[in-house]
Amino acid sequence: MSGVQEIVYYKDNGTELLTNEQLDGLYEAKKFTADEYTVGGDDAENERFVVYARITDNAGMYVYIGTNGIIYDNTESAIAEFDMPA
Repeated sequence: MSGVQEIVYYKDNGTELLTNEQLDGLYEAKKFTADEYTVGGDDAENERFVVYARITDNAGMYVYIGTNGIIYDNTESAIAEFDMPA
């Protein structure tokens, strides 16, 4: 094993899954990052997205992995009171 050289990710808000060729293009365009990302926060909006990671080993071989989709919903929960029939 050659060990891991780099792990970077790309967050996509699109509605279609990306192909390896599209991900390669995004990587070459420097759209992937290793910066820390936190979902949520005070100014976060509701959103849906997919996160793709690119893992490269010291031999230059790489693989893409991705989430099955993430939904961030900051809508406040509401609890309703109701009577159960006897």
